[in-house]
Amino acid sequence: MDRAAASGAAGAGSNPAGRAFKTWRHKYLLPVKRGSVEVVTLKEKVNRIFYFFYELALLLTLCILFLAPIHMAATRHYNIDKILGPSRVSFTAQDTSSIAPGDVFPVYRFNPDWTSEIGSVMVDSISGHQVIASFDPNEFRWPMGRQGQVVAVNGSMLKVTMGSGLGLKPGDMLNLFDARTMAGKIRLQEVHPDYSWANILSMAPGVDPQGLTASEFIYVTQVSFFKAPLVTLVEVGLFIFVLISHCYYFIFCKKPILLSLGNWLRPQYQCIPKILFHWTINIILGVPFIAVMVNFIPRCVVYLSNTVINLINSTFHFSIGILNIYPWFNENIIPLYLVAAVTYLSILIWSQRSPILLFWQWVGYKREEKAVVGGVWRDVIIWFLHLIIFYAFGRTLWGFLTGNLNACAGLMSTKHFTLDHSLLVIRYLLWSVTIVGCLFGYGYSVLGYLYGKRIRNLDFTAMGWVTNAVCYGPLLGGVIAQMTPSLMGLDPVLAQGPLKNFVLIAELILNFLYTVSILNLGTMFGVMTDKGVRKSGLYSVVRHPSYTLESLMFLMVFFNGLSYSAQWLAMGVFVLNYYVRSEREDQFMAASNPEYKLYQQKTPYKFIPGIY
Repeated sequence: MDRAAASGAAGAGSNPAGRAFKTWRHKYLLPVKRGSVEVVTLKEKVNRIFYFFYELALLLTLCILFLAPIHMAATRHYNIDKILGPSRVSFTAQDTSSIAPGDVFPVYRFNPDWTSEIGSVMVDSISGHQVIASFDPNEFRWPMGRQGQVVAVNGSMLKVTMGSGLGLKPGDMLNLFDARTMAGKIRLQEVHPDYSWANILSMAPGVDPQGLTASEFIYVTQVSFFKAPLVTLVEVGLFIFVLISHCYYFIFCKKPILLSLGNWLRPQYQCIPKILFHWTINIILGVPFIAVMVNFIPRCVVYLSNTVINLINSTFHFSIGILNIYPWFNENIIPLYLVAAVTYLSILIWSQRSPILLFWQWVGYKREEKAVVGGVWRDVIIWFLHLIIFYAFGRTLWGFLTGNLNACAGLMSTKHFTLDHSLLVIRYLLWSVTIVGCLFGYGYSVLGYLYGKRIRNLDFTAMGWVTNAVCYGPLLGGVIAQMTPSLMGLDPVLAQGPLKNFVLIAELILNFLYTVSILNLGTMFGVMTDKGVRKSGLYSVVRHPSYTLESLMFLMVFFNGLSYSAQWLAMGVFVLNYYVRSEREDQFMAASNPEYKLYQQKTPYKFIPGIY
């Protein structure tokens, strides 16, 4: 990647050390002097407030990401492996030194459809590695269910600690779990009051059945708990430190933390040799770029082709077969990666330029040297094309809106309405307000010509459609979901502890600010559309606050399920979608609207004030 391009993206300018800091300090933090009187206009005060809370949201998110691996390392997960009665269970803990009678731990049956705890148990006694706990069935959102453990193996027969006392009978099938991963299935043959013998229907290769957990559910029931006083102290202390530091530096020192950090990092960046930077950044970015090119483009072609084929079949009653290249694709994935890597390196060596930038210049929005159609007819064509955009994305948004409202109604009718339910209702209501703001922007565009408000331009290109379809759908579910693993791991990350509450707080702040960013756009909201440049509110802080806030908000929403590196990778792809979308929007708006270039100069940062 060209160093000049990277410097421009970071907003460094010709004199990076100090220029950005001075500009932003005078723009947001220092009052305007008129003669000998210091005057702060209402607009400036509002912009400062937006800046304060936007940076606070980013700092809280960074703090959570820093604490996440520490919190995960201190969290324990144990399968409930024996039901002792209608209100007592036991689980096996490798380390019981931190468990004491009277401790209360949450119980999860963690899966994409249910990520909250289903209830809690209280420790009664500890015997070796066995922990006996009691619970109140009436306080459980879902039944505790029937769990047991494989205690003996005899050929293809297994002995499990579940019997007719739990209502089981011969022929019943159970699932086996190695930790929280499903390892096989069994069918009961001989059922006794306290145990049963079962034959193996399936078993994962290399798994020893001895000690596996047996359950009637397809997801294991587990006790997840966090009991680490030192980690708790670190989490609380760091959050208090971040809050106090942010308020102190912003209000009293007039030096926002992120802006000061960026001002310090910029000279360090300039010390890196140009050739080293060029090769390092292109090799690092080349890995995800090659992965996307190999996976995304063929899947898009197949998905869109099959969509067209299904439409033709249903309309004209044809029987054209759909494309299915995935078996061949999976068999040849290694050669495809090798060809892509060789091509990438060849372009990098031959042209001495970033293949990513070359690709983006090729597919990006091109400035219209001269409009093919002008005057009233151009406005009519743009208005008609905007109807297609409105239908494509407005329909999806309407589905989101009805889904959110139905979710709110379902939560409000829940028998045991808890704090978690309240936070979920607030989340869905904020999302609903956001969607109403989006639909208002679309609707105003459709009716705007009645009031003399014209659409300046449309990005009706393939990249315009793709970069929005991966965020709104249908490509989000039809292609992106196939490329990445689930955003839900096997264990809850935030079973207990202060970090769980901090994530909820951060999500609410991000969600609220995201709603404000959409309402801040007002009538200018739209995708693939140039309806003017918004410069006030959150858009005076960075150019793409809505993309930053939305991606970080969803990071907090899915945070509890990001228990493995595969889930973090999937979340990274989700964030990457918004980055690519912002790049496309910057390119389109700069080519379409001269006012946007001035806006880029006055607001040089895309996502993080002072840094990028």
